[in-house]
Amino acid sequence: MVSSASTTTEDVYLGRQPILDRNQSLYAFELLFRAGRENHADIIDNIAATSAVIAHTLSEFGIEAVLGRYVGFINCDASFLQSDVIELLPPDRIVLEILETTVADEAILKRCTELKRKGFRLALDDFQGINSKNRGFLDLVDIIKVDIRGLSRQRLKDAMAQIMKRDALFLAEKVETKDEFNYCLDLGFNLYQGYFFSKAERVSGKRFTTAQTAIIQLLTMVQGDSDVNKIVEAFKQNPTLSVGLLRLTNSASVGLRHVVTSIQSAVVLLGHKQLQRWLLLLLMAHGSTRKGRQTVLIHQAAGRAKFMELMALSNKAWAPYSESAFITGIVSVMEALLGMEAETLVESLGLMPEVRDALVERKGVLGDLLNLVEAIEQDNTSKVAELVGTKVKGGYEPLVQAQGQTIAWVNQIIDAGI
Repeated sequence: MVSSASTTTEDVYLGRQPILDRNQSLYAFELLFRAGRENHADIIDNIAATSAVIAHTLSEFGIEAVLGRYVGFINCDASFLQSDVIELLPPDRIVLEILETTVADEAILKRCTELKRKGFRLALDDFQGINSKNRGFLDLVDIIKVDIRGLSRQRLKDAMAQIMKRDALFLAEKVETKDEFNYCLDLGFNLYQGYFFSKAERVSGKRFTTAQTAIIQLLTMVQGDSDVNKIVEAFKQNPTLSVGLLRLTNSASVGLRHVVTSIQSAVVLLGHKQLQRWLLLLLMAHGSTRKGRQTVLIHQAAGRAKFMELMALSNKAWAPYSESAFITGIVSVMEALLGMEAETLVESLGLMPEVRDALVERKGVLGDLLNLVEAIEQDNTSKVAELVGTKVKGGYEPLVQAQGQTIAWVNQIIDAGI
């Protein structure tokens, strides 16, 4: 943990890690407040700094923008649990995650009971078995988090046996592989946190589906500046894609003031540039039979794409790459969703050489931007600090601004049911 009270709120950026349910659908976000000047930055443990950072971050982004329709987990030590800052947080939107270093003494238990009465949900972090520190919390908490990286499978099974009959949800943390996810499913975990859902599942000889092939044909037409009437006719030959196009066109993220009801109007209003973007999202929407994982990955792709575009636009030297940055962000997630190698996707989609270099070799401006967004997602604060220090003009300010706009934009896509 960081113990620097001198960390300023201007150096803080937001980490947002998804928490999924058993169907791999989005359940909540864990909010991570990161101090950019430190090599590693968990929630700042000085109470004044912690309060300032959370207040600044939530006011900078807005709680509705940060969470959308979901709830947020916030790490709390003993000092923060006792602070008045918690009273500023909306209890119906926030889960207070009690850190494993917090001792369940009389004062803390009394405070937790009070917070429960106010409507907050409580989570116990890093449970590895019942001990003198955490025993008192078990009858109060709504969610028990287990860091599976710190336990052998036998110890994990033993820990679950101790709590299985309790009236709480069980969250498996740091789940990295499909095998780990399936094992935790069998043990009875309700919620999952980690990067297992974004790992590619390679399928040898996998081919595009009929719908995906139709989308790629449309992409080829759009990238080749084909006549609008030909593009419209191609859409009309596939009613499913036509419905998807209209839904995307009428989402708040496009910003149109009236409802579009015809394919021709949608194609004309979007234009070739925007149409290419939406076709890539539609390609992902036809990428998996598992709806929950598919939806989370589409939102991840949209977030990467928008963040990379905005970061490119924040720097005059990078601005010419803004459109390629958006496309790179989307395609970087397609690899996981479609189970295909990056080079296969680049070739199939007819993408620019700089996009291929970024996806396959992490080269160039686009490679740097992709590395940055992945480091933020993976909570690799040292890598973020390195890239901001050496690559990003303006330090953390453009990063924070891009994050705020990106989160709001992705929430609009979520609200549109995409």
